[in-house]
Amino acid sequence: MHFSWKQRQEVRFDQNWDIVIIGGGITGAAVARDATSRGLKVLLLEKKDFAYGTSSRSSKLMHGGLRYLENFEFRLVFEALSERARYLHNAPHLVKPLPFYMPMYNNSPHSMAFVDAGLWLYDILSMFHAPGLHARLSKKQMLKAIPFIASSELKGGFRYFDASMLDDILVLETLRSAYSLGATTCHYAEVTQLSDGLCTLYDHLTQKTHQVKTRSTVLCLGPWLDTFMHGLNTAWKPCLKPSQGVHLIIPFDRLPVIGAVVMAHPTDGRISFVIPRGNIVIVGTTDSPITNPDQAQAQESDITYLLGLLHTTFPECTITNRDIISTYVGVRPLMQSQADSLQKVSREHTIQQGPWNTVLVTGGKYTTNRSMAEEIVDFTISTHNLPSNPSRTKEMLLQPGLNPETLASLKRTHAAIPEHYFDRFGLHAIECFEVYQQLLKRTDSIHAEYGAMLTTSIRYEMTLHLTDFYLRRSTLYLSHRDHGLSFAPFLADILVQERQLDPSHKERECTALKKHLS
Repeated sequence: MHFSWKQRQEVRFDQNWDIVIIGGGITGAAVARDATSRGLKVLLLEKKDFAYGTSSRSSKLMHGGLRYLENFEFRLVFEALSERARYLHNAPHLVKPLPFYMPMYNNSPHSMAFVDAGLWLYDILSMFHAPGLHARLSKKQMLKAIPFIASSELKGGFRYFDASMLDDILVLETLRSAYSLGATTCHYAEVTQLSDGLCTLYDHLTQKTHQVKTRSTVLCLGPWLDTFMHGLNTAWKPCLKPSQGVHLIIPFDRLPVIGAVVMAHPTDGRISFVIPRGNIVIVGTTDSPITNPDQAQAQESDITYLLGLLHTTFPECTITNRDIISTYVGVRPLMQSQADSLQKVSREHTIQQGPWNTVLVTGGKYTTNRSMAEEIVDFTISTHNLPSNPSRTKEMLLQPGLNPETLASLKRTHAAIPEHYFDRFGLHAIECFEVYQQLLKRTDSIHAEYGAMLTTSIRYEMTLHLTDFYLRRSTLYLSHRDHGLSFAPFLADILVQERQLDPSHKERECTALKKHLS
């Protein structure tokens, strides 16, 4: 079933809903999917684009949280590892096994034996369903794997496995799955008022105000929960301790790593990563408190911190500011805590009853979004007396019929189609490649590829604007020094044609994009 701009235009609000979800990130998307799988009537509302906030600005990792073992959060790690295994099977095109390399030095805070024991525990908690067991590496083996890593005082290291993911696309596919089950999803729809049984929204596309009736309202607003609630009720007491994480984007040829590399800061002990992702690597993340999520941005101190960590870990690479293609910042919705360090703030979530017949969700990890959504819907059903049916999302494939075996078969059967088409669009890769071949008749290969991706995302991912595509449905912003602006006129033509807009929209889209990226 399509999940396109046409469905957004056909949304009707004059219905009675079991659940209205506010927030179109991964938590809201997962709640919509779970609730609809139980037969509940669901409406999801998002003020901006889907995955606009934290859900498109993560470290792109689906992981168990190895460092949480130090805090004895065994239940959280076990849950996350179970969900990681589930995603590797249920969304094989978006979640991929990724080896991690952890160098160990003479001044490392833990011994090789201690870390080895921790990694065995990590393997055991995964029920040995990891892509591979961890391995202890000698100094020679470590340098063979990562030849340009700092060798002075190097004792050896470890290789273990977690997974990488396309975080923003995972949100979109979760929403499309919810839509196929019967959910109504609506971005660019801002909630302006709440009361018991009523939700007032402003539709930014039609510029109309609507009131919708609902039996319950679930707030999945991530780090924006306090901001939203304070706007409705000045007496609201903040419940979050948000933290911003800065990421740098470096060309892969400047840091050609064969897997993710764990970097421990020599002074504060914080863990950061170098994560390969196509023709770039992601370097991050930092962890610093922030008051207003809308003001999150990479400070010079954050960039200096991460560059210093790169110099320590990869002294031969001499990475400088000139190597940075772009940066992005995510804000974590951490709960208030008495912990002295943000590193010790729990990523576990809480679910509680709020004012105006709402359910409030705080905290949580991206990896555990599905199981968290199941708990949220269970809570909403019990507290609002909704029809109770069991969740069906545990074994449900994100794209029906697409498991690891069928994905591999598709790649073999259509060997002429590059693998990255399947790894981005799954079952829609064939159609995307057909569009690419048509566009190739009138432009070069790179324009044709981005044009085909935009066309497919308009048809199947509810893309409305160029900014949606640049920032959350492609790597244009991240992987090009000009953030892909040179492609804008060509792509705007495709957007106008595909969405059947007046030609005047081309200039509007290009202007809006430039303003957003400036």
